[in-house]
Amino acid sequence: METFEREAWAARRDPGFPLPKWPDENAQLAADDFAEVYAPLASLIAERAAARPNPGAFLVWISGSVAVGKSTSARALATLLAAHERIGAGAVAQVPTDGFLFPNRELVARGVMERKGFPESFDTPRLQAFLDALHRGELEVRAPIYSHELYDVTDEELVVRDATVVVLEGLPVVEQPIDLALYLDADEADIENWYIERFLRLRGEALEDEQSFFRMFAGMDQRDAVAIARQVWTEINLVNLREHIAPARDRADVVFEKGPDHAVRRVHLRR
Repeated sequence: METFEREAWAARRDPGFPLPKWPDENAQLAADDFAEVYAPLASLIAERAAARPNPGAFLVWISGSVAVGKSTSARALATLLAAHERIGAGAVAQVPTDGFLFPNRELVARGVMERKGFPESFDTPRLQAFLDALHRGELEVRAPIYSHELYDVTDEELVVRDATVVVLEGLPVVEQPIDLALYLDADEADIENWYIERFLRLRGEALEDEQSFFRMFAGMDQRDAVAIARQVWTEINLVNLREHIAPARDRADVVFEKGPDHAVRRVHLRR
């Protein structure tokens, strides 16, 4: 893979590509990252999508650890691609693949509730069929929706219609057919801190939502809540990262290497 320091990667941005607005209030992705890191990647994706002979959607998969910023990265890419002259608004879909987790009741029945997020907790055949339909160019394809607040799959569906590019984000439980794989990399200690921050944020939001899974932690002492989050990270998420997620880095087409502040420091590109 070819490695680019941030400045060298930013220089690859197409100066003729007008940047859409990115909300500065999003703490995980600053406006500088949007313009200097994600815009060059969006141009690369648009170029490859336009040159691809397959009539189906161009599939971009963003993988990485829990709490590493996959959803934010997916939204950034989708926003940029929708503004690109080679793609255009209405031709880009963003799909979280958490919806392809088995519902909690099924995980309990299978005895893998404690392995939620591991490969065996996903309905992989259903996810594979979804990807195959997009790759074939089916005009309407449906995906289940997961709620982090409810900590479960919902009864709602996301409908993808006639998309040119589909940006998927989730754990790397499938490899094909993917046209470009992006891996978000960071130090384990940083990701642990981000996971604890997200746990505490969801816990705080649960005060206003009686249906939230995290409401059970809402009245808990802050120190005890942090201890639980750290235990979940160490016993579940870190194990999953090391055993099943991190190996995807070596298969990725692009790797974004992030620092403690979520800013991308360097980019690795597979030629």
